[in-house]
Amino acid sequence: LAVLSAEAESGLLFVNDDAERFRDSGVLSEAETDLLAFGRSMVFIALGQLRWAELDREKLSPTCDARIVLDVRSKLVAGRNDEAIACADTWFYHRSLGPRSRAELAAIRAAAKLRTGDEAAAKSDFLMAVSLSTWVSSLLPLALLPLPDRSRLIDLTADSPVWAEAANEFSETFTSPAQLMERLREIGSVSVDRAEAPQLSAGEAQLIDFLARGLSVAEIAEELHQVTGTVKNRLSALYRKFGVSNRADVLIRARSFGYLTEQHD
Repeated sequence: LAVLSAEAESGLLFVNDDAERFRDSGVLSEAETDLLAFGRSMVFIALGQLRWAELDREKLSPTCDARIVLDVRSKLVAGRNDEAIACADTWFYHRSLGPRSRAELAAIRAAAKLRTGDEAAAKSDFLMAVSLSTWVSSLLPLALLPLPDRSRLIDLTADSPVWAEAANEFSETFTSPAQLMERLREIGSVSVDRAEAPQLSAGEAQLIDFLARGLSVAEIAEELHQVTGTVKNRLSALYRKFGVSNRADVLIRARSFGYLTEQHD
């Protein structure tokens, strides 16, 4: 609800801070703990803070299929469209996936294909997402897409009969397909469509870890079996990614984005 209704980033931050107080209360069931982690991860994705979203995603129980949807959604917001499509393809028919999650994957895959320029495939996937959302009686798989992608996909499919079927399913709320589509064009405006925070590769995250441990360039080179010149070049590229010029500042920035947590302190 916060992702869809917030009018400013502060609204999303307030919800996550408020939810945090329940984490260690000792009164949550496994399902409630999963719901809390899922919700916080969704908010961090909406904020473009994908590393923090990943940390909450890791708290989900192994059997929770929300892990898959959150991972694919993060890839979309990170701009890794081909990875999002490939991951959605891999999991779409997997038996562990529930129908609601399958609807979400169809919608996310449609957005990723739209970003790659394949409008025909994007339209086909989005029509499937609308049909699946109607079937599971939830518009969330559609509403949680980034607004620019969602609006364009609605434009591409506006003349399809699937919208009449959806309007009929949700007739207590919407009197026509046009009203339903118009509402979907309005909500969730605060959520980012692409993350601006630096997204690190596994190798770059490893460099951050080495720096946090206080290793020198020579020690990092020994750990990686690389020459010091290569390590210096990689560190320079890492500093540029964070917009800084030295070890101390990159560690401050990395901590603010969630790449360093208490275990490094």
